[in-house]
Amino acid sequence: MESRIRRTLAKLLAELQDEIEEGMEYGVPHLVGEVHPSGEPQVFLSVALFDGKKYSFAIREGGEVLFMHPAEESNPRRLFFEVWRLIEGKPNGEKSLKPGLKIRAPLEAFLQRKGFSVLWMNVRSAGETEQVEVWATKEGRRFSLIFQRKGAEYLLTDATEI
Repeated sequence: MESRIRRTLAKLLAELQDEIEEGMEYGVPHLVGEVHPSGEPQVFLSVALFDGKKYSFAIREGGEVLFMHPAEESNPRRLFFEVWRLIEGKPNGEKSLKPGLKIRAPLEAFLQRKGFSVLWMNVRSAGETEQVEVWATKEGRRFSLIFQRKGAEYLLTDATEI
């Protein structure tokens, strides 16, 4: 059943790619959808435009999921994974940047994939580890992030919106 929902969602996202790209010229396109898993699974998906605002949420009721998510890019594969994570209730974006998060990728590239623009980065030696302070923006909001670096791994120790 889950595989059928996933296939249908991927197909609908591919079909809406042109509409999403066109919508980007006029505002922020959002994917608005419903997933009805009972009986023969059904997925409904459409595009709505908002002027500069971004909304992302999922409402679960009786096994059904109603959701809305901004389509900040038109790549159907990337959108599929973003929407699927939302449907499953897994966090996206800065909401998942909570103290204790471990990152094994290059830090700046990781933040850019999460939609952040890095404004400033400072590395300070702290014995065997390094402390990395980052100022970044996302969607007009500013963040101060502090990481501990040990080898190739970064540990987020503080995330504050400023």
